[in-house]
Amino acid sequence: MGNRIQWVTAFWVLGGWATLQAQSLEARWSDLQEQGVRLRQQAKYDEARVAFEEALTTAQSLGPAGDRLAQTLNDLGAVCYDGAHYAEAETYYRRALEIWERGKSPANDRNLAGLLSNMAALSVATGHAQEAEALYRRALRIVEEASGADSPAAAPLLHHLGALLLEQKQYAEAETCERHALATWTRSLGDSSAEAASALQNLAVANLAERNYAAAEEAAKSALANREKALGADDPKLIPILNILAAAYAHEERTAAAKLCLRRALALGEKSFGADNPQLLPTMESLAHVARAEGHLSDSEAMWMRSIAIREHAPGAQGGALAAAYNALCDAYRDEGRLATAEQCYQHGLSIVEARAGADRSPVAAALMHYASLLRKLKRKSEARNMEDRARTILALRDPSPLMETIR
Repeated sequence: MGNRIQWVTAFWVLGGWATLQAQSLEARWSDLQEQGVRLRQQAKYDEARVAFEEALTTAQSLGPAGDRLAQTLNDLGAVCYDGAHYAEAETYYRRALEIWERGKSPANDRNLAGLLSNMAALSVATGHAQEAEALYRRALRIVEEASGADSPAAAPLLHHLGALLLEQKQYAEAETCERHALATWTRSLGDSSAEAASALQNLAVANLAERNYAAAEEAAKSALANREKALGADDPKLIPILNILAAAYAHEERTAAAKLCLRRALALGEKSFGADNPQLLPTMESLAHVARAEGHLSDSEAMWMRSIAIREHAPGAQGGALAAAYNALCDAYRDEGRLATAEQCYQHGLSIVEARAGADRSPVAAALMHYASLLRKLKRKSEARNMEDRARTILALRDPSPLMETIR
């Protein structure tokens, strides 16, 4: 009898110890998860990764794979994505996917949809747009089936899908997605939220692409009013919205209004980033186009020269953008009748673009075509044909390029 009591006592002591140990491990896992999330929010990605890796080890020691393990794998994938460690992020995401795809529950559906959205963002970052689209659509279906099409959880997915469709030039569907996201966010968060402003901004871009300039103007104005109310009139986050609004005005041939927006955007950028920051380039180059449209060629030239100076010194300068800037400057000289200056500009620009051309040599072809347009104006047809032939060879075209026809 005494031996039996001792055995039972030992069993319960050991069982109690195992329970306490499991509870202690669960608490440690929870603490490490919270630490990792906090560090990630502070953009301390390496430290966050260490915390999540320790949480992963702890989760694995707690028994069969389940929500804890999948959550940590998802968080590890996210922090690897933040640090641009894309291959490792994909590995962690796929391990989490294997776990969450096994079960079916409301909580599991929410987790799975969030994971699929993370995987879609990774696909965008690695240049796999079609895969990203499929993942966003699958995540959206899960959320809509679980919570309804107007669920607040659907709005971020609609917005991300809309942004991706914009990049793929599927403007009509992008507009539909952004309108749906905007309506949902307006109901759930109010019309002054940052989320509503972001949807309005993408909606304006879609409207511009569809040549619905009045709708683009309306959406951009609403986004601008939203952000001014929340951030004040001097916040650099207003710059892209001002650029979009300026584009709507320019297409409506309201160049004075476009110029006001662009000058304000440029002043905000110079104050926030410095006068030579590459972030100013879209605004500068838009101002150059507007000045040329108004016939202020000297103002246009000055802005293009400033843009070129920034692009030539920017790390990882893109040949296509630099070629376009040179071509625009040289074209301005040509149209102003300063033909000798224009030729020097074309020659210099061509040499710079050729030196920087990578695998894509289409910027070189564009520079050759622009130079050929000047040579034709100077009645130097033989030289012009040589330039055009070089451009055709680069582009591997049998017939004259439509681009060449537009610049003659």
